[in-house]
Amino acid sequence: MHIALYQPDIPQNAGATFRLAACMGLPVDVIEPAGFVMSDAHLRRAGMDYLDQVDIIRHISWEAYLAATPAGPADPADNGSDTTAR
Repeated sequence: MHIALYQPDIPQNAGATFRLAACMGLPVDVIEPAGFVMSDAHLRRAGMDYLDQVDIIRHISWEAYLAATPAGPADPADNGSDTTAR
């Protein structure tokens, strides 16, 4: 399981997501462009001192994210139920 942020605009919200990911041991895919500077210095200044505990994977676009995700993103409509007629 990964957490994906699509073109995040608010660094504080991204920070909360990074903190959640650090607590849960999940990687975060950031799909750019972001509405703020995605550098360690800027993120640490925003109080995100746990960045060394989260794996942040940056993608330059949605297409780059899809190319880097072999199985593709999960379909939220697919709940695993079999809808074929019997």
